Amino acid sequence: MKGLNMVMRRVGQVVVPMLCALMACTQANAGEVLERIRREGAITVAYRDSASPFSSVPAGATAPVGYAIDLCSRIIDGLAQELKRPIAVRHVRVSVTDRIQTIASGAAQLECGSTTNTAERRQQVAFTVPHYVTGTRLLVKTGGPVRDLRGLGGKTVVATTGTTALPLIRKLVDERMLGARVIEAPTYDAAIAMLSAGQADAFVLDEVMLYMLRARQPKPEQFEAVDKFLSIEPLAIMLPPGDSEFKAAVDGQMKKLIRSNTAHELYARWFTSPLPDGVNLQQPMNYLLRAVFAHPSDYVPE
Repeated sequence: MKGLNMVMRRVGQVVVPMLCALMACTQANAGEVLERIRREGAITVAYRDSASPFSSVPAGATAPVGYAIDLCSRIIDGLAQELKRPIAVRHVRVSVTDRIQTIASGAAQLECGSTTNTAERRQQVAFTVPHYVTGTRLLVKTGGPVRDLRGLGGKTVVATTGTTALPLIRKLVDERMLGARVIEAPTYDAAIAMLSAGQADAFVLDEVMLYMLRARQPKPEQFEAVDKFLSIEPLAIMLPPGDSEFKAAVDGQMKKLIRSNTAHELYARWFTSPLPDGVNLQQPMNYLLRAVFAHPSDYVPE
């Protein structure tokens, strides 16, 4: 019996802290992020250097630019007014594979890019109001045999590691018994290179990123997006988990940007005007994003 009691005490020493970390104890962090920003007078922003027009680093530049970067800049300006002190911005570069952990660990307080808000990710991080709503589509060679999802039967489709498109296409291929081969590419550029070289018959990714990659090819007309959305994906700025006070402050600033029309103006700057490298996506705001901006909320239906 004595041995059993010792075992139970040791189990409790491990299990209780784990439960605390996973449940109510996370709320003890509420207010810590704002207090740290107030104390240090600085905030760390995570960005990706190849997610244009959301975030990128143009040739010769030392700091990121983009639609999401501009939104974060305005949010930080609003927080500075609330805290009644200037806030210096520190940048940290992340990738598709480490961006979530960077925010979850508290190494950065905002991730300003093109990350999809999903139920799985909300177990690790928080999200503010979506700044873009898109969907997954197929990019193929113009005039090729693949025109829709059913056309993938017996073909090869590539998706990028760490994106939501990868598990989605695997699920659709299995559910519909398409008999397609799904392969992974480490980067967007590697994936479209596989499509160009004939190593893949289709490239599946978020629509806006497909159009961006297409626009940057030497001969964009050789590629086309086909079929309807395979999914609907709300993109939002990531925040550390468990800090309701910081999230409320960021949500409030994001809603102000939308209601003041600032978010619409920033959208026009990055999606319907020439980018720093001269590329123009000529992509008007879709009906899904217009609906979100009409009634801004962080609620995302599954």
